[in-house]
Order: sequence, then structure tokens, then C-alpha cells
Amino acid sequence: HPNIMKIYDVVTSDEQVWIVTEWLRGQSLSEQKLPLPPTVILAVMAQVYDALDAAHSADVIHRDIKPANVMINEDGRVILIDFGVAFAPGFSTGQTMVGSMRYTDPRILEGLPPDAHSDLFAAGLLQLQLMTGQFVAPDIAPLPLYRFMRKSLASRVNQLTDGTYPPLADLARRILLRPGGAIDKTLSAKQAAAQAKKLLLKLTGSSPQEYLARTLCTGHLIDHNAEILMIKEVNKAIRSKNLSPKQKAAW
Repeated sequence: HPNIMKIYDVVTSDEQVWIVTEWLRGQSLSEQKLPLPPTVILAVMAQVYDALDAAHSADVIHRDIKPANVMINEDGRVILIDFGVAFAPGFSTGQTMVGSMRYTDPRILEGLPPDAHSDLFAAGLLQLQLMTGQFVAPDIAPLPLYRFMRKSLASRVNQLTDGTYPPLADLARRILLRPGGAIDKTLSAKQAAAQAKKLLLKLTGSSPQEYLARTLCTGHLIDHNAEILMIKEVNKAIRSKNLSPKQKAAW
């Protein structure tokens, strides 16, 4: 899959295992200055969700979605790397809690096995981080993190999304805030990718890879035509809400 790092060979030498992968020319999301413009986020996350859809279709759960494991190649491809702790039938680390704790689905903290929704939840946290430049969850031990996820996640997500681009905020909330705490079985990585692509096409007329390649080539991360369309949508949202002057200014 174009959005998953290619593995060409696995070599064993002196009791060490070496994996031969494709050479990537670019940077990880952890090297980017956040927050990113909404159109760039849509172009990035559409490809992340596509990568997850491909992995999940092969019954593989990544389990370590975070900025350092998402590369932006110079050709505009976004590539999911490091499947070192991935879970798949008949092959896994045997551990339930692996990866970066602050991107962990609260159901994993309960001891439940990982699934596609665990990855999607982590990707939703990643998306919100790209939108705001802030971590959603604190860097704390598993038990207090579980309490935070169950008691404070909704208010934290609503606080962070307030004033951000409404369609992106809606997608993040749908992924992270499941009604009544139940698992939203209606949402998949494939659907999240389709929604992000649809929004990006509306704003830029481009596919995710084409848009990123163009912005990387020109060095201009902000598409002014897309900005105008977003401003119109935000103004429409403001008119439909009973907002205070302070809230209107934030929007």
C-alpha cells in the first residue's frame, strides 16, 4: 500500500534481525511545527486513515499511532511506519498495553484486546494534536490516564476543538467521543479517509498526495483559496449558533 512503509527483506546476522525497508525522503509529523493548516491536516490524515484501512483489512492493528510514526515523503505521500508492536492473528508481542500511553484507547487500559477502533481512536488524538498543537491526554501513568479518559476526555476535546475548523472538529469528535461511552461501530478508518478526502477536494480541488506535493514544492502551507472557503463556512457556522462576542472572535 502506498501509505505503508515497504519491507523488502528480513536478514538475520550474528543473532540480530535486520529489516530492509524503502528509503524515505522527508520528515515525520513529530518534526513539524504545530498546529498545521486545516487543508494540510486533511491531506495528512486522509492518508493516515487510508493506511489504517489497508492494515485493518489485513487483520493487522498498528497499536502505536503517534507523530513520530507518520512520515511525510517529499512526493506528498504520507507513510505509516514502525509496525514493531503490531497485533495480528498468530503474531503479536503478547502484551495488551504497548505503544505510547497518551494515544491509548481507554478500552485497552481496561485490559480489552486491541482492535481497529483502538487505532482509529489514536489517530483521532493525533488529528486533534495537529489541529491545536496540544496533546489531548496528559503524560501520566495508566491508572490516572484511564480516569482522565473516562471522566475528562469529553470536556478536553470540546475545549480543544472550540474555534477550530468545524468539519475537522466534527470528525475528531465523532472518532473520540462515542455516545454514552459505547464503541462507535458505524465509523471505520475507510469512512474517516473518505470524509477527509471529500473535504479536501471541496477546498482545494486536489487529492491528498497531490496537495501535499504541491505545498511541499512551493513551501506555502496555506492555500489562500481554500482559506476563503473555510472562512465562509466558519461564518455560516457562527450565524447558526448563539455565540458570545468572545466565542465569535475565537471562531
